Amino acid sequence: SSARGLAATRVAAVGAVTPAVQQNNKPVVLYLHGFEEFAKSPQPQRYPVLEALGLVLGDAYEVYAPSYHPGGEIYHTNFISTLGKLKKRALETPTGSFEAVVGWSVGGWLAAVFQEQCPELVGRLILLGPCIDMAERECYDKGVWAKYGADMAALPSRPIIKRPTHIFHGDLESDEGGADPKRVKAWTANNTGMMTLDNLNDVDHVNLLVAKVLLPKGSYYHLFKTAVKWSVGQGSLAFSGGPHVF
Repeated sequence: SSARGLAATRVAAVGAVTPAVQQNNKPVVLYLHGFEEFAKSPQPQRYPVLEALGLVLGDAYEVYAPSYHPGGEIYHTNFISTLGKLKKRALETPTGSFEAVVGWSVGGWLAAVFQEQCPELVGRLILLGPCIDMAERECYDKGVWAKYGADMAALPSRPIIKRPTHIFHGDLESDEGGADPKRVKAWTANNTGMMTLDNLNDVDHVNLLVAKVLLPKGSYYHLFKTAVKWSVGQGSLAFSGGPHVF
């Protein structure tokens, strides 16, 4: 059932193997979160994108959701060590690779970097409002980003796409930095044949309100909800390993 599928979804320290993963032979879908999505908070947190992903995939896949914030601390973020741990985890899956990698925002950029480095370990990419050009955008910042600017500068800001990739984005996004639609469109144009882009410009007010309630600092959750609704209706994004569509 969907409930069982969601219950099996874990938020784990990167590199850890959850009991749910160890106990079955399901194909594994990797989810890489948005920047502060799994960060520590004084208030109990919900993870709406992860929850929706678990509900959509049901029992057909194991969803592996690590964090690149060690201990939930954003100041300890380390992308380079995370990439090494993800490679190890992919090789430990029943199929020896991730069936798909779903990345949201900064996680979308990291997902693209991972598939550039290890294309043999990624079946396909699904990116939700990905942030690209991260070093160009963020390394000059004097805030938290400066803590690991060198880490980001050592990685490609616009990864080369080597695996089939589907992006859900939208012109409604007002971010003038890495998630700017113009940047994402240019990135897609430079990877013709491997990337498809859906501009979701018909997001209804209900989804926008839900996004503001669940993630008041702003998110791409409304795009995710619309993407799920659209893809289920179209049936055009079927995973190769099972009957579920995403």
